[in-house]
Amino acid sequence: ILVHPCTHTDYDNPAWWQLNLKKRYKIGTIVIVNRGDCCSERLLGAEVRVGDSADNNNPICGTITKVSQATITLSCNGMEGRYVSVVIPGREEYLQLCEVEVYGEESYEVRVMNVARLGDVRQSSTYEPQYGAETAVDGVKETDISIHPCTHTMNDNPAWWRLDLKKRFIIESVVIVNRGDCCSERLLGAEIRVGDSPDNNNPVCGTITDVSHSPITLSCNGMEGRYVSVVIPGREEYLTLCEVESYMLDLYILAVNVARLGDVRQSSTYEPHYSAETAIDGIIETDISIHPCTHTFEDNPAWWRLDLKKVYKVDSVVIVNRRDCCSERLIGAQIRVGDSADNNNPVCGTIFDVSKATITILCNGLEGRYVSVVIPGREEYLTLCEVENGFKIS
Repeated sequence: ILVHPCTHTDYDNPAWWQLNLKKRYKIGTIVIVNRGDCCSERLLGAEVRVGDSADNNNPICGTITKVSQATITLSCNGMEGRYVSVVIPGREEYLQLCEVEVYGEESYEVRVMNVARLGDVRQSSTYEPQYGAETAVDGVKETDISIHPCTHTMNDNPAWWRLDLKKRFIIESVVIVNRGDCCSERLLGAEIRVGDSPDNNNPVCGTITDVSHSPITLSCNGMEGRYVSVVIPGREEYLTLCEVESYMLDLYILAVNVARLGDVRQSSTYEPHYSAETAIDGIIETDISIHPCTHTFEDNPAWWRLDLKKVYKVDSVVIVNRRDCCSERLIGAQIRVGDSADNNNPVCGTIFDVSKATITILCNGLEGRYVSVVIPGREEYLTLCEVENGFKIS
């Protein structure tokens, strides 16, 4: 602490240190560097907590029980939260931390919601006009058809009801309210199907085998699809549904920049401070003398590559070009997205206009683990001041 200052609280009970990440992350590991010149034992019993409470009352990732080494690593195994705190509970103590590193990935905050009423509905036939397919998504859970109409088909083979959600969702569960005034047994053997086929030929989420109570909940465990249908296969039957609720996660609910979650490389490095990492440091400065950008030698081809560690649907790639000089060097550069680590991937787009510093290339959901910028066919210096990748959950 005499060479370089560390954190140091008063003699508090509890003594604590807190990091506000500003949004939720999945935390993999937390690395703490303890004081080494003296007093390392003060950290014994310190709890590392992760969660969404700003007052440190969050779940415990781990407790420090050994201080024989300066660097202490705690595995949090994907705990999610906005706040990371180090707390010494139950006693007065000084808290000293010489460094804290938090490793994780952005947490995709998706909402569970009933989206049935957002879609269009159809059924195999309609017994009478008031028994239309829409009555299953009108929000009324009345099981007596004489009080409020439910859906009601003819005696069809197969009888079916289908919900078109207009786009793909991750389906968690489907809740069905059966008719209760009579005839509940008609629903026995009905299959709930989820998928992308509008003709109901989709995977089966579950089959109704018990109609002794209503509502009936079937867990689909994250099946994906645009269509949810209820089908009574193999016999003539009337299909009556008093309400259908589809609880799902929107498959495309969040778009984020994940460039900083990956590893980067480039074809060469002109000088050490012009490394590949400078393109994902979050600093958008176009004058290389103020803040370094990436800079290769005059390579053929010159390239820069981001490894996202898993496959994403890439919506767009935003590149910030150098502006203090030499912006024309980026003309003809290709943005490529795919699963090949040698840059031989499909071309998302080519840069033709460098009149503005920020260049946005639309990739329209092109899938891949690797995103690279390649200047093909000539010797050239490649300089990138920042690269951001907008993606949707694949």
